[in-house]
Amino acid sequence: SVRPEVLEGRPQLFPRPTEGEGQGEGILLTIVHRQRWAPQDIDKSPKTAENHRNHGKIIVMRPICWLHISDIHMRVSEEWSHDVVLEAMCQNITQQRREGASADFILATGDLAFSGKVDEYRLVGEFFNALSKASGVSKERIFCIPGNHDVDRDRQKMCFQGVRHVLLSTSHVDSFLIPGEDLETLQQRQETYRNFLGSYFQGQDRAWTPDGLGYVSCVVIDDVRFAIIGLNSAWLAEGGLSDHGKLLLGERQAIDAVALARKLDPHVVIAMAHHPFHLL
Repeated sequence: SVRPEVLEGRPQLFPRPTEGEGQGEGILLTIVHRQRWAPQDIDKSPKTAENHRNHGKIIVMRPICWLHISDIHMRVSEEWSHDVVLEAMCQNITQQRREGASADFILATGDLAFSGKVDEYRLVGEFFNALSKASGVSKERIFCIPGNHDVDRDRQKMCFQGVRHVLLSTSHVDSFLIPGEDLETLQQRQETYRNFLGSYFQGQDRAWTPDGLGYVSCVVIDDVRFAIIGLNSAWLAEGGLSDHGKLLLGERQAIDAVALARKLDPHVVIAMAHHPFHLL
């Protein structure tokens, strides 16, 4: 969502696809940032003032861009530097940067690892190092959420199966998302992902929802304030067709995240989750 006083008319979004499709596919999105003249910036001469009135009282500033990547599926058997698609993506980002299409921040929307294992996140960190170097975006401006491949399915199997059978109504879901032992036990399936998030992105500003299944970060680009909402749609994921129609984004989960975002008084709000709505 975009506050109307920030952009003149509708926000203009221009997708710029990176090379390659499928694994590691990325899209560079642009918001054309328009800013009103401040009174102190206006020459007081009649000629300039007249020109100012005739040109609609706005000037076009530099574009605000972000890079969106997803489903890189890092695994030990395939070092990223040998992966043609991911290496080509970094090369393409470097080239676009030389041509003036620089990203201000990066959104990585899940499936960073292949099976939620420790060694896989070592490779994820190496990839993000290369991505940060290619794009010029610091680690503090890379925002992640988990996908179903960021779940370690070898952990808490019985707990997972039980929760799948119990959460059959909105009231059941809301009760389960109250912080407590049951929720903490289920979240152990994503513990390795969360440990990576905390260690690799040390110092990143994140306000967590009480259930730990969502966060909000603030990014200020020039004078435009972004609220980045990250929602965990994979906390009840197993992977494959068995997930269809059984994944949950709880109402409490979304309401708490939006409440945190409102405290930032943002001009632009970006919410991200790994799974499309038709799978929830």
